[in-house]
Amino acid sequence: MNRNLIYFLIVVISTILFIGCSDDDDPMGPGNQGSFSISISGAISKNITGFAWFWGGTVEGESGFVLWLSTDDDMDMGNTGESLWFAREGTARPGTGSHIIGNYDESYEEGWNPQHFFAWYSDDTHYFWSNSGSMNVTTSSSNRFAGNFQFSAIGYTSNDWENEVEVTISGEFDAVGGDFSGFVKAFE
Repeated sequence: MNRNLIYFLIVVISTILFIGCSDDDDPMGPGNQGSFSISISGAISKNITGFAWFWGGTVEGESGFVLWLSTDDDMDMGNTGESLWFAREGTARPGTGSHIIGNYDESYEEGWNPQHFFAWYSDDTHYFWSNSGSMNVTTSSSNRFAGNFQFSAIGYTSNDWENEVEVTISGEFDAVGGDFSGFVKAFE
């Protein structure tokens, strides 16, 4: 066999193996429904695990990027379990690196900063929204969005809707791409 042909085959096979074995879409990644784990401390204390999805798109003229962490494995509005939402303006998926989690209360006066995330946590007895913090994105591709976060949040418990309390929410996520447009329309 021609020596150049052997080199050519080695280069082609090595390239195919390199491409197939590289990339951030690791087959050992998040699976079909992603995963997350979070810890809440302060006025309440709990640890939560579940499923993770992300989506960027436009619904009725409003565009945004959403990361949804939920204890329920179905995007069915009738049963959302415990949920932590992250959202930011614009449909572009954020790149890797550090991102600010902004103060949701200040967004009413200052407007949404398209570079900042805002976050909301809810379950049957608690509702919290972001005050300040950061998210570190380690993987950002069309089908996988992963990283970790920590932020302070303020909100209410069902036992006391008049007095705000503060918590710290931290965790990690490995989300898969999804389409929330039908889910978002169900809230309207």
